[in-house]
Amino acid sequence: MSNINTLDLVFFITTFLIVIVATYRGLIKEFFSVINWTVAFTISYLLSPFLSKFLVNYFDGKLILNVSVRIGLFIISFIVFMLLTSRFVEDLTFSFNVYINKLFGAFFGFFKSILIFGLIYSLYNCFFDYALGQKLITKNTRKMPLWYTNSYSSSIIDFAGDTVDPVVKGFIGFLKINYSEVLKPDNKIEKKIENKFKYNSLKEVEIYDSANTHLQQQNPSDVDKTTTDQPKAKPNFNLKNDSGYDKKDIEKLQKLIEIINK
Repeated sequence: MSNINTLDLVFFITTFLIVIVATYRGLIKEFFSVINWTVAFTISYLLSPFLSKFLVNYFDGKLILNVSVRIGLFIISFIVFMLLTSRFVEDLTFSFNVYINKLFGAFFGFFKSILIFGLIYSLYNCFFDYALGQKLITKNTRKMPLWYTNSYSSSIIDFAGDTVDPVVKGFIGFLKINYSEVLKPDNKIEKKIENKFKYNSLKEVEIYDSANTHLQQQNPSDVDKTTTDQPKAKPNFNLKNDSGYDKKDIEKLQKLIEIINK
């Protein structure tokens, strides 16, 4: 392990500032502050799906609607809960011993700082699981850089991150389920990708798309019904004169049309 690096400076300076603020505020205010954040976040998470249904006609995009509703509910819930508990927190603070309140506030601030760095570490790991996908994960994907592994604070951050990792993964999993319909890709895009792997070249994909276009012009009601028992009418058009395809393209196109009509 080398000398103190930038991560150590950031960790210790941030922790020191958080402890100073927590000592000044005291344990009671710090504790209710965490509760305030938790309650506001829970309300925004639980109520946003129901409120989004009533506002769906006023937004063009579902993603913008969901994000806006969640942020709005969080801010409103945070302010309302803070106003409702402010008087109670003040009375409880004055009735508590000042020195004990500030001493436990310092300990609370220290653990809160470690928790914050642990959450950042856990989110860093979850990014690869949910953004890249399990198939793209390798043993070196989440390998931490040297400036992290050589720092004195890395062991503390690792412990905090591993502790909160199950909670973070569960939360991100719930978000992934909630946004699965909003971020669902277009069927046309999925079909393009499927065709790219089904045929050998992009040229064949273009011919396949052209065949579907001609079929739609001939029989629009039969498009994309290849699984039905009723055969599609074979289009009768002169590719040689109108389409501009060469002989090989015409043969491939006719072959694809036969496959579609089966």
